[in-house]
Amino acid sequence: MSAMKNLPPDIIEAILVRLPAKSLSRFKSVSKLWCSLISNPQFITTHLHLNHHPTSCKLICFSRNTNNKKCLCSIDLNLNSDDVSANEVSFLPPPVMWEIIWGSCNGLVLATDEDERLYLVNPTIGEIFKLPPFALPREEGYQTYGFGNDSSTDDYKVIVISFSNTDMFVDVYSLSNNSWRNLPNSPYRQSFVYLVGGVSVNNNLHWLIVRPNFSSMIIAFSLAKEEFIEMNLPDSLGNNHPFNVLVVIGGKLCVFNQLGKDLWVMEEYGVGMSWSKVSIHGVDIDHLKPICSVEDNNRDIVLVDDDRVVIYNVDERISRNVRILGSPSGFTIRGTYVESLVSPKCIRRIP
Repeated sequence: MSAMKNLPPDIIEAILVRLPAKSLSRFKSVSKLWCSLISNPQFITTHLHLNHHPTSCKLICFSRNTNNKKCLCSIDLNLNSDDVSANEVSFLPPPVMWEIIWGSCNGLVLATDEDERLYLVNPTIGEIFKLPPFALPREEGYQTYGFGNDSSTDDYKVIVISFSNTDMFVDVYSLSNNSWRNLPNSPYRQSFVYLVGGVSVNNNLHWLIVRPNFSSMIIAFSLAKEEFIEMNLPDSLGNNHPFNVLVVIGGKLCVFNQLGKDLWVMEEYGVGMSWSKVSIHGVDIDHLKPICSVEDNNRDIVLVDDDRVVIYNVDERISRNVRILGSPSGFTIRGTYVESLVSPKCIRRIP
């Protein structure tokens, strides 16, 4: 540390920007200069772009701590071991009673509590921000959510799809404006959208949808244009929609068919002819689904159930179970995220 004091500021910045986000969060207390540098939006953006890789993700799960309170835990699978540790994520103010995790983007995680209130959290730096409620009049029904980054404005947006028996509504929350607005004229009335979080790829959010004629497709919501685009599923999947789920593996949009245990990968985004099939067979993977790949290795796919983690090598068709340590009451795995310094509090600006 004493040697660092004698280095020019630009050299210090070049060194710090390559360090892990969790370490940098602690280094803010070194000095006012370092705190100012690490908190700078340009530094945070540069750090994200330098260190983010589609496969460098961690698992996030629910558990109960020693006080029997429901908490968020982070699991790092980038270890050469079948035993990994889960670390409780600490937040100020006091813990929230978490219910559902809907998605993540650039280190921020979208979650709801038991009262259906929405939060954005960064597990790496321990920051939490409660979104204002969207108090727009709605007929009683259901909601599904999506979360992503609009790269054209560097804004983060939460999308809520609400639907009843006959109607479907789309609401958009902008983090930079801290406000909600309704998008008119949904094109998917009387359709069914799966009640899972939207999958974020290529600045679009994706859901599986079933039309009234029971045909299924992927709808992609452009965060920049705020409009829907339709994508066809692989032809051989047919309309087995109850058994298909959307996932992201190595930064690519994928469809996993739980019935046939096949993973379809869209090799070139938006190109229907680029779907390729990866078979996941020969192991006990019932009730498991792919969630990510192991860092720097797209051939090792992480499969999860609520409380089970398996790493499957698609070339050798072998699997290994991963044992998670660190909680007295077990785990419920709910998604993935990447480590970053992105702060929901710093992005927010009241107009």
